[in-house]
Amino acid sequence: MTFKNLEPFGEIAQVVSTRIEGMSVEPYATLNLGFHTGDDPDKVLLNRELLCQRLNIPLDCIVCAEQVHGAKVAVVEKQDWGRGSEDYGSAIKDSDAMITAAEEIFLMVLLADCPGIVFYDPDKKAAGIAHAGWRPTLAGISRNTVAEMKKAFGCRPENILCGISPSIGPCCYEIGGDVFNKFSEQGFGLAGSDKPGPCCAEKRDGRLFLNLWEINRRQLIESGIKDGHIEVARLCSSCHTNLFYSVRKEGKTGRYAVLIGKRGRDPE
Repeated sequence: MTFKNLEPFGEIAQVVSTRIEGMSVEPYATLNLGFHTGDDPDKVLLNRELLCQRLNIPLDCIVCAEQVHGAKVAVVEKQDWGRGSEDYGSAIKDSDAMITAAEEIFLMVLLADCPGIVFYDPDKKAAGIAHAGWRPTLAGISRNTVAEMKKAFGCRPENILCGISPSIGPCCYEIGGDVFNKFSEQGFGLAGSDKPGPCCAEKRDGRLFLNLWEINRRQLIESGIKDGHIEVARLCSSCHTNLFYSVRKEGKTGRYAVLIGKRGRDPE
């Protein structure tokens, strides 16, 4: 799958993978891209090679981060080529978001319910990606990524286009009151409540359900991204385990990927 708002920019590769047509077997069937899941690493490597073949990009140009559920943003440069592409140990340490302006570097995050967010500034030709589970979202990873793109590459937020990937939706993402209270402290409210603040959760049958799509969308807008520049997939991974992996629904399972990067210049 691709983000439609990024399709006009032929200089980039961008994709949301599904779990279909890979080499892994249950409980990772079939296109598991995560080395850290307990799957056979040889099969994961084959799956990554399949993905790269379909995108017509080299495997050693992919860069991955550790994804520690924090809010640190790494600036990826040419010397980082291939980090995390063929194993987990070489991934960029202690980071959940990455940005780059280098050609032939394709940033990839791995998901099994958490949203992945892509960023692209067609003016500065700079790309970014973030793993935005509830902890990174609470810590402001969307805002941090925009701020780092401004700092590192001189990007103007109004020029940046974003996409929020399929992930667990507010239909299925049940949380406890402690997690809701953390977001409430940041000004996010409950649907149907008379308390001020944008809605981030709703209560159904006495249970709380979090809307990470909306929280990240609002954080992006607060960072200066235009509302019309944000595409939200609004496809729930827990509802569609035929297409995506879901830890909440399945327990031990694989990982799908979100990827973005700038291709090299065509030969003159």
